[in-house]
Amino acid sequence: MVSYGDTLGTSWVQISNDEDYMLQNKSTNGTKVLVKVSASEPTDTVGAFELNGGDVVASTVLNGVVWAKAVGTGLATIAYAK
Repeated sequence: MVSYGDTLGTSWVQISNDEDYMLQNKSTNGTKVLVKVSASEPTDTVGAFELNGGDVVASTVLNGVVWAKAVGTGLATIAYAK
């Protein structure tokens, strides 16, 4: 696995293409991250999981094509490995 850091806005970003990964919401400003499994870019938030600051999700919990975005109008800092 290789580690990355990124900032998420309000658009969906693909985190994993059906591969092993780990994602952590590193935000300290209270911004939450939505994480969703979808074959193509999601068009809604139905079924998305919410990560608070410090929360971690991995491919052992959500696997497939995984997408993430910040909640609301804030920016979310994330760390991920794949």
